[in-house]
Amino acid sequence: NFERNWFKFMVWEIKIISFLSFSRTIFLSWEYFYSLVNRFLHHEIFS
Repeated sequence: NFERNWFKFMVWEIKIISFLSFSRTIFLSWEYFYSLVNRFLHHEIFS
């Protein structure tokens, strides 16, 4: 029983860690994309 709970805990920890890394990757790529679009618009408007 104890080992099963520990296993469940490990599975949840892996899920949470993978979710966090995934969301962080999404956030960073979105930030990068946003900065590119911003730079492009700035260049187009003020050129």
